[in-house]
Amino acid sequence: MFQQVRFELTLILDSEKFSKLFDRAYNTFEHVDENVYADYVLTSNGITVLYQDNQYKKKIKLIVNPYRLLDTDNPNSEKLARKLDKKIDHH
Repeated sequence: MFQQVRFELTLILDSEKFSKLFDRAYNTFEHVDENVYADYVLTSNGITVLYQDNQYKKKIKLIVNPYRLLDTDNPNSEKLARKLDKKIDHH
């Protein structure tokens, strides 16, 4: 049912902000690669969160499947933006 279309949103943070967010997700993530951790809590809703903690850049990346997030074969961009904002804000 869900197409394999996705897009990524990346936020580059300073160490302090990254640490605060990373610590909040500490119990829900899984080590997937060197310096990369994945939070799969929202994956069933179409969002996977990756934390990249390396010496030079601290990144949080959201990988979004709009079809799964909206539970439709025909996603609407306005509805997608609202739902994504709601999911991110409450996570």
